[in-house]
Amino acid sequence: MDTHISDRLHTAEQKRKRLNFSSESAFRLIDGSGDDAFGLTIDVFANRWLVQTEGDQLPAGLQAELESRQVTAYWKKLSIDAKTAPTHLCGPPQNEPFLIIENGLNYEIDFDSGYSQGIFIDQRDNRHRVIERTTSDQRVLNTFAYTCGFSVAAASKGAITTSLDLAQPYLDWGRRNLTHNSIDPESQYFVRGDTMEWLDVFARKGRTFHGIVLDPPTFSRVSLGKGRRKKSSTWSVERDLATLVEKAAQIIEPNGWILCSSNCRKMSFAQFDTHLAQGVRAAGKHATITHTDMPADFTDTPYLHNAWLEF
Repeated sequence: MDTHISDRLHTAEQKRKRLNFSSESAFRLIDGSGDDAFGLTIDVFANRWLVQTEGDQLPAGLQAELESRQVTAYWKKLSIDAKTAPTHLCGPPQNEPFLIIENGLNYEIDFDSGYSQGIFIDQRDNRHRVIERTTSDQRVLNTFAYTCGFSVAAASKGAITTSLDLAQPYLDWGRRNLTHNSIDPESQYFVRGDTMEWLDVFARKGRTFHGIVLDPPTFSRVSLGKGRRKKSSTWSVERDLATLVEKAAQIIEPNGWILCSSNCRKMSFAQFDTHLAQGVRAAGKHATITHTDMPADFTDTPYLHNAWLEF
């Protein structure tokens, strides 16, 4: 067994002890060079380990270390283009979805899913901030909703949420996440479609929200319509973020808030701020902008741009 990898794991575990993660939590155990493990990340989901590497091979000794710990572990390449499900490494296979607990709420995880396993754990603190900011009967819009983690956070405080995403399977996953928390999905709204188009629809109909979550992908291709009316377009956060913020700001209620987040590593923090300011100004609004840090278990160079816009 490679004692170096064993030592790095032990050191990382000691650093995270103070964060008091339970056996049902999801957190980052190894975060690349932040834990002296360049090109390697390990995320733990209720004691199931997901190993990600930049290369096509595991670091020397890691397989033996995992086997000695008798943990269920999976591996996939660390790439935004990786769409296939992780490969089983060791321990009892996890063939069924299971639950993790975050901020006192249940979220469904699926190791058979490809791009992500059901939740982006780098948004844990932001979901907690949504819980803190939300009160009963407020309307909260969650765009690019994925499996609706932010919607669950807001709905747990009695908000009426609208989850908007292009992919119906993810919206169905979000319904299950609500059910896992004894929240009736029928009490909430789900919209399948393009965020930019639906923000225009909401504005035309005079539909407003107290809180809006903007957590867009860095880049995507969008196909809209059917048959001869079908059209394709692209989304780029570096090109379109200011317009997105403008459209969202147009339907925010007085004293409302927007959470805007991006993991685009090519966009500097200064460029991110410029997009925010341009969007708010174009909407004819004024907002106080507050930046927040990434969760403490993410020890590598910060990459997540987080800003709260308060109107």
